[in-house]
Amino acid sequence: TLAAEVVPGCELTGVWRGVVQVISPVEAHGFVEVVARLSDVQNDVYDRPTVLVAKRVTGEEEIPEGVVALLTPDMPDVLSHVSVRARNEKVSAGAEVHGAQRPAGERRRFE
Repeated sequence: TLAAEVVPGCELTGVWRGVVQVISPVEAHGFVEVVARLSDVQNDVYDRPTVLVAKRVTGEEEIPEGVVALLTPDMPDVLSHVSVRARNEKVSAGAEVHGAQRPAGERRRFE
């Protein structure tokens, strides 16, 4: 499973190529969707399990219905609204610490 803290050298094989700070440590399976800003899609409803990669997260957004994991290169505060929502709603959430490749449209498993 994902480590609950930043561990130098930790990798999510095949998805993230860097260190991830885990905000909500929940296993998730879904289809990758990449968006510019979480705020653009916070009111959307996804009809299949979705791993949302949002390039910009302010921390004030809602997590869209159907999202099973939220990943971002932004670093929202662990006590921000979106971080607390992720933990309360059992949505996997993590913030990239180093550069990463983000594949879109593929079903991925996060452990």
